[in-house]
Amino acid sequence: MTVTPQQFVAAAREWVGTPFKHQGRVKGTAVDCIGVPYCVARDFKMVDPNIMVPYKPEPDGRLLPQILGENMVRVTKPQPGDVMLFRFVTHPQHVAVYTGRNIIHSYSRVGKCIEHIFDERWKRRLVAIYRFKEFMQ
Repeated sequence: MTVTPQQFVAAAREWVGTPFKHQGRVKGTAVDCIGVPYCVARDFKMVDPNIMVPYKPEPDGRLLPQILGENMVRVTKPQPGDVMLFRFVTHPQHVAVYTGRNIIHSYSRVGKCIEHIFDERWKRRLVAIYRFKEFMQ
């Protein structure tokens, strides 16, 4: 199945409102930040549906960039459908799907998956941008 970045973003939007839960993977019931892009990619058969990477709620600074780097290509300028990696304090610990203007992510501070503008506050937290190989031109 061929998927476009726009279809990927539309599918990510279907997760908005899903309650936050660490390692959640059920739309409408529970999802964490990496769960949003992973589940969308899984549903489009872009990733192995059997991948289960154990991780703790506290970031270790290596695992998330490693997982993204193994399954995606790091890029410098975002396009819709890209996955953005963020740092709040010291270690990269959070991801979101870029829509072209907004980001979609499951955010523990608000307790659910949300979509909002990619503003200066989030731009300062940005560590890296990753693109699915299927979206490489």
